[in-house]
Amino acid sequence: MKEALLALIGIPLLGALLTLLTARSNRDWARTIALASTGLTFLISVALVLADMAGAAGVAGQYHGETRRLILGTGGSPESLRGISFHIGIDGISLGLVFLTGLLFPAALLLTRKEANINDWGFLAWYQVLQALTFGAFLSLDLILFYVFFELTLIPLFFMIGGWGGSMKIEAATKMFLYGLTGSLFTLGGIVGASLALGGMEKGCDFSIPRLVQVAKDRGKPMEELIDRVEKSREALKHTKTDLENKTAQAKFDEAEHELLQKRNAASHWLNWQTVLFLMLMAGFAVKIPIIPVHFWQPMAYREAPIALTVVLSAVLAKMGLFGVVRIVLPLLPEASVRLATPVLGTLATIGILYGGLAALGASNIRTMLAFSSISHLGFCLLGMVSLNETGLSAGVLQMVNHGITTGGLWLLALILLERFPTLEIHTFSGMGGRFKAMGVVAVLLTLSSVGLPGLNSFVGEILSLMGMYAQGSDGRQLAVLASLGLILGAWYMLNFLLRVFYGDERIPASVPVRVACDLSRRELSVFVPMIGLCFLLGLAPQVFLKRISADTHAVAAELSEAQFRATGSSHLAPLELANESHEASAHKGKPAAPRKPAPQDNKGGAH
Repeated sequence: MKEALLALIGIPLLGALLTLLTARSNRDWARTIALASTGLTFLISVALVLADMAGAAGVAGQYHGETRRLILGTGGSPESLRGISFHIGIDGISLGLVFLTGLLFPAALLLTRKEANINDWGFLAWYQVLQALTFGAFLSLDLILFYVFFELTLIPLFFMIGGWGGSMKIEAATKMFLYGLTGSLFTLGGIVGASLALGGMEKGCDFSIPRLVQVAKDRGKPMEELIDRVEKSREALKHTKTDLENKTAQAKFDEAEHELLQKRNAASHWLNWQTVLFLMLMAGFAVKIPIIPVHFWQPMAYREAPIALTVVLSAVLAKMGLFGVVRIVLPLLPEASVRLATPVLGTLATIGILYGGLAALGASNIRTMLAFSSISHLGFCLLGMVSLNETGLSAGVLQMVNHGITTGGLWLLALILLERFPTLEIHTFSGMGGRFKAMGVVAVLLTLSSVGLPGLNSFVGEILSLMGMYAQGSDGRQLAVLASLGLILGAWYMLNFLLRVFYGDERIPASVPVRVACDLSRRELSVFVPMIGLCFLLGLAPQVFLKRISADTHAVAAELSEAQFRATGSSHLAPLELANESHEASAHKGKPAAPRKPAPQDNKGGAH
């Protein structure tokens, strides 16, 4: 499997190099090379999925095909060298995203006509480089390596939009690049800060994500042990019978509580640093997703980019920010996540769901509608993740894959429409389904998937995301109820699009000169049929995917639950303020008051 993961990165880079060296004067040869390299990565990604499904259920922290080569050492022992490494591997969280990357890059290229302007050696070379960088980001297990792949995607995007985009291509490319670069600089500071804070400098700065996650887990154990010790001392004090036993137990209780207070005071400084690092990391990830209010680059970029590029930009590259949240932010900064994720990111995700839905409802162009629709649907992915329980985390990861398949399919539908007609203005179409029946069936199924029809994939991901947030407490319930309105908006604008474009009296614009508007060809059906099959598979049997990610999402959810325990005294222990009240009561009565039980906090929902 190591060779397969290396091939995913190496084959597109080799294809780009061959395109530069041999295909600069031959468009057909350049397209053949690009189709061959992206097609090979698709076959490899399918083989990885099949191999994973054939194996046993995953184990948390276990990465298949792991490869590590030290690039720049900073210290450590011979058995555990530290530094910047080429460290890659695949687990349940990244498996679906790797498959999406392998599926949609060749699909968008295959559905583009040979005479399209993007079949130029320059665009196709950048396109293959972009795929290699995307694979690299999803496979990275080193913070610096992830950042390099994450940041370098801006370069091919800038040149592809600026060189082959629409009439406002320069403005769109510049805005996208500046937003992405500014956010990524903050993210770099957060990555270095997290590495220094968790890895330390005494043994050499460490950038290994698995090791830093383990350090973050171990860092909270002394606090948990002290909380348990205080609770046991309190219980022992309650059951004393003589004055001597009471005095001895009181001394042990006071000592344990004093140590806990000192530990809490020290932990408060680390929590403040975690908060700063959380905000810095999220700056770059928020731009990439994008999250309101740093989304302003997205509608223009989606509208002006070549539509084949928009397919992967919306369905694949937008997931990099979400992947950064679940891979880096939540496991490395659990206390800050407990403090900020639900109230801040959950609120922004809900705003994005509603804002994106309303903007899509008012859109007059198919590309604009799908751009705002993407903001709304990605909000459900983020909403699930920041619920911080296993149900929500599993839903967020699942919905990333669902969104890639469904929205990717809708963008591919827009691509084939633009290949046939000179416009994507909604009002210029009507009754398309009567003439182009296969296209109409595909549009109906993808639309129903997008609106969350039970039995199709988006229903499972969105409902589980809402369930996960609803289980988060009173604030979570409010956000879940508000976000559920996005389901109504989604059905409204998508069914409106379907009725206006594919139903009603036939009104079809003249086709592009020298082309004949026709129904879906076999080549196009070969792309759409498997994607629709995936919509049904993930809708009717979501456990096929959920069981592959359950171990990884459970591990993240468990660490977040422990962080909640450290912050509040947990759902089964009295908060520290109550312990102080007990201590004051014992000074007057000789024995502590019985601890009051805080309301249980459901932070471990299960994905069913």
